[in-house]
Amino acid sequence: MSHYPWTPEREVSTDEAAALIRSQFPEIPCTKIAHLGEGWDFFVFVIDDEIAFRFPKKAVVDKCAERELLLLDRLPEELPIAVPRPLYRGVPGDDYPWHFWGYRMLVGEPLSHVRIPEPRNQYIAERVGEFLGILHATDGEGLPPSVWDDDGDDAPWHVQARARLEATRAAYPAPLLARCIEYLSAPDCEPPDYTGELKQVHADLLAEHILVDPRTFTPTGIIDWGDSSAGDPAGDFVGIWMWGGDAMLEAALAAYRGELDAGARRRIRHRGTMIAMEDVHYGVKSARPQLVQSGIATLERELFN
Repeated sequence: MSHYPWTPEREVSTDEAAALIRSQFPEIPCTKIAHLGEGWDFFVFVIDDEIAFRFPKKAVVDKCAERELLLLDRLPEELPIAVPRPLYRGVPGDDYPWHFWGYRMLVGEPLSHVRIPEPRNQYIAERVGEFLGILHATDGEGLPPSVWDDDGDDAPWHVQARARLEATRAAYPAPLLARCIEYLSAPDCEPPDYTGELKQVHADLLAEHILVDPRTFTPTGIIDWGDSSAGDPAGDFVGIWMWGGDAMLEAALAAYRGELDAGARRRIRHRGTMIAMEDVHYGVKSARPQLVQSGIATLERELFN
């Protein structure tokens, strides 16, 4: 079996999750438990339709727990969009080697799964921009560094993207494949690195991590904080750009109470293009056709306009 970045070092079944939760938190009734989903780093289970528990898939993710939980505790109570507030903090033991934690479940559907009518799309972008202004101004003094700050992979992103492109080239329409190769082969493909002040960032704020109410089209939550770190604030706008293009990016930036440097927009678009290629690769290898389609749609919009 091939080991991809999302391959777990340890599986967690629904029964195992229930047993771990009951053993450490007997006060939780836990009358019903369901597997809610999983990403690259976590298995997620929901208890009685109210409490979501996250279980790391691998040891390196467990090392992110301390920073994630401290940062979430540090964010203000009043925010334009809610964030998970940790209520239960499980500790490693003989039955499971890593920390796990639970929080009251945030209601809503991922932004990437909901068709948003105008002008609610602009409203969502503005609330995200407002939220990011608060996040990026959060004091990071005393927070531990992220394990992702130095992951040991020095290969340029476009080199990694070219390998993923070759591995899944059959998923691309021929004209788009040729355009992707041309883009990745350009001598100035990689924009200059960010050299400004590091800010507290979500670092994985894609559309699937922004929840919205599918009836009112109001943003209800920002989830999946496992990659949070001190970094380039422009990176947190990539998800809005991938979802809504330049118009929604500008709406978010107009509501943002912070400053981005002159190269921010170029880095946002480049990062989004690289992530779109990752999405195609991940979608093919994990049999998620919707992810393949969304990655291709982003690439076609960016590379043919």
